[in-house]
Amino acid sequence: MSDDKFTCITCRVGFQDGDAQRLHYRNDWHLYNLKRKMVGLPPVTADAFERNVATRQQEISKTQEEQGATFDCKTCGKSFSTKNAHANHIASKKHKEKEKTMIEKEKTTDQLSKIVNDEARKQNNIQPFDEQKEKYAKLFDKLDKEQKSSTSSTTTTTTTTTSAISGEVQKQEEVEGEGEGEGVVKVNAEVEGEGEGEGEGEGNEEPILELVDSLFDTYRGDSLEDNVAHMCKEHGFFLPNVDFVADLGGLIGYLQLKVGNYFTCIGCNKAFTGLEAVRQHMEDKCHKYVDYSEEGQLEVGEYYDFSSTYPDDEEISDVDRDVPLDIVPVARSVQNMHVTDDMELALPSGVRIGHRQLQRYYRQHFKKQDTRESVLLGRIGRQYKMLGYKGANLPSLEVRRDVNAAQRWQKMKRLEYGVKANKLQKHFRAQVLM
Repeated sequence: MSDDKFTCITCRVGFQDGDAQRLHYRNDWHLYNLKRKMVGLPPVTADAFERNVATRQQEISKTQEEQGATFDCKTCGKSFSTKNAHANHIASKKHKEKEKTMIEKEKTTDQLSKIVNDEARKQNNIQPFDEQKEKYAKLFDKLDKEQKSSTSSTTTTTTTTTSAISGEVQKQEEVEGEGEGEGVVKVNAEVEGEGEGEGEGEGNEEPILELVDSLFDTYRGDSLEDNVAHMCKEHGFFLPNVDFVADLGGLIGYLQLKVGNYFTCIGCNKAFTGLEAVRQHMEDKCHKYVDYSEEGQLEVGEYYDFSSTYPDDEEISDVDRDVPLDIVPVARSVQNMHVTDDMELALPSGVRIGHRQLQRYYRQHFKKQDTRESVLLGRIGRQYKMLGYKGANLPSLEVRRDVNAAQRWQKMKRLEYGVKANKLQKHFRAQVLM
């Protein structure tokens, strides 16, 4: 640049003659650098200026192509010639309201179809109202008879006691005190007799709800496992310490007797006037859980077995504890071979030989469903863990000791009452001398 006689300070380039310099001053590159210098920016080279011009021309051609295209809105059914107009329409309040209305209509349609499908699916899983109505009628008739009998017996006892006391008033005060004592003894004895009668009636009382009936709605499952899974999924019902349940059917049956026959909430033990009332209460108050306080543990303690947590029970394995005690009947051997109705040859040893035409059926191996209660509890426990169950929350040592003591006391009292009433046999057996 030092050898050049003519220069351009703005673009920082040199020229050999004045004609080239004057031609440069009329060039777009020089005008572009001059504008940059006015705003305090450094100049650009000729190559950079050419690249900027090419990029700008591409943007202009792309914009012209977009202006020739059309942009459609499927929600409103409108078309726009420019992209900006289409974007402004999408951001408008009218378009958003119409789009929201369409989404709500689609949701309503999906909900209606889901409700129809659920009703069709649950049509066969509804508790029969007529059957429950007959059971309630029998239960109310039984309660009326017991109430009438208890009222008549109480009236007779009161009359006898009053006459005895009025006769003794004419005598000495000591004799009167003895008469009152006898009256109190009679009344207490009759009350105890009524209590025993009610206890026997309660033990033999027919439950309104069956083991496949839900506690919280009118759902009737295909099995006990189906019912427990429904209550867990739909109502969030969990059995406390499910790993230590010894009698699942007995525990569910006791809760159904408590709700269906006595209309009592399983969470707060509050009594109501009907089954629908107690179900509505449990729904409103979220009392869909078993009362597992210290009193509640004593109430349902007979359906649990915590013996595996005792120190003296560590030597017993789970396999030995789950051994079934059922007696397997032995089939009688056949004396002669014969062909059965199923085209099988029965041997004297009891072995059956099938026909070759039925080999496709003999090769089928179906997995036998394990119906043991321990396996059922294991499946329920795994389902609980999937829903957030974090393991068994064992009661305190004092509570377990109290439950064990209550069970021993119950067995002792049952034996004592059985000896007094001569009811040690569960089934009748003729006393015949051999």
